[in-house]
Amino acid sequence: SLFHNSSICTTLFSGAVVFPVVGWFEETSFGGTFSSPIGTPGANMASTFSGYTDLTQNIGTLKLLSTSFTGAKYITLGGGGCTVAGACSWDQTAIANLQANILNNRIPSIYTGIGFDIEEASVSGLLPNFKSLFQAAKSKGYLVFVTVSGNAPYGVPDKCPLMTGILADTNVDFHVPQLYGGPCPSNPSTEDCLIGGANECGWDMWKSARSPIVPVIYKKLYKDNGELDQWAASLGITLKGYMVWTPL
Repeated sequence: SLFHNSSICTTLFSGAVVFPVVGWFEETSFGGTFSSPIGTPGANMASTFSGYTDLTQNIGTLKLLSTSFTGAKYITLGGGGCTVAGACSWDQTAIANLQANILNNRIPSIYTGIGFDIEEASVSGLLPNFKSLFQAAKSKGYLVFVTVSGNAPYGVPDKCPLMTGILADTNVDFHVPQLYGGPCPSNPSTEDCLIGGANECGWDMWKSARSPIVPVIYKKLYKDNGELDQWAASLGITLKGYMVWTPL
């Protein structure tokens, strides 16, 4: 396996991302329970995930990463499909509040990186706001990734121009397209497959991404059995690692 390597260094060097990335999302409710402090073999990063854009709500619902994990620790803000209406959604106020929290050093000190999950927004025209948010995070020394549903946010009015702009932003260290999706042909009751995620704007724009691409797949099996690499090769996309939702 190109990226699954138990010898991959798990130390963060001088504020730089260690590639290839091997990591996992420690999610509040989705997926399975990781039985060990290291959620997937060879991991050099991990990120919490609760779905909320509001920092206080987010921190209050997190499933914390083990202190024995020595890789880079990220906190992910934002998401999709929150049970509380609008809690996952972005707008100018949500972005401004989060930017102020970052600049005022309110991110818990255990995190060296921030992930921004952009799936839903109540308004269009947020690219300048997001660019300012990413720049603020970098100005405070954080590593930054952006994750979206499939190839673009499913619930954003101007999803395609927004995604084009984000992929061109050099303040993003890597991009995490979410490649799970359902229902699967073999089991309509699960999201346990690799189908490329939501196809909102096509994958051509991803070929010119300014930063590396590190997809998140439902489980490690799809890396081990070659499906992930075959998917990327079929689209002409180069990958620099992977993340998982479950340890299988």
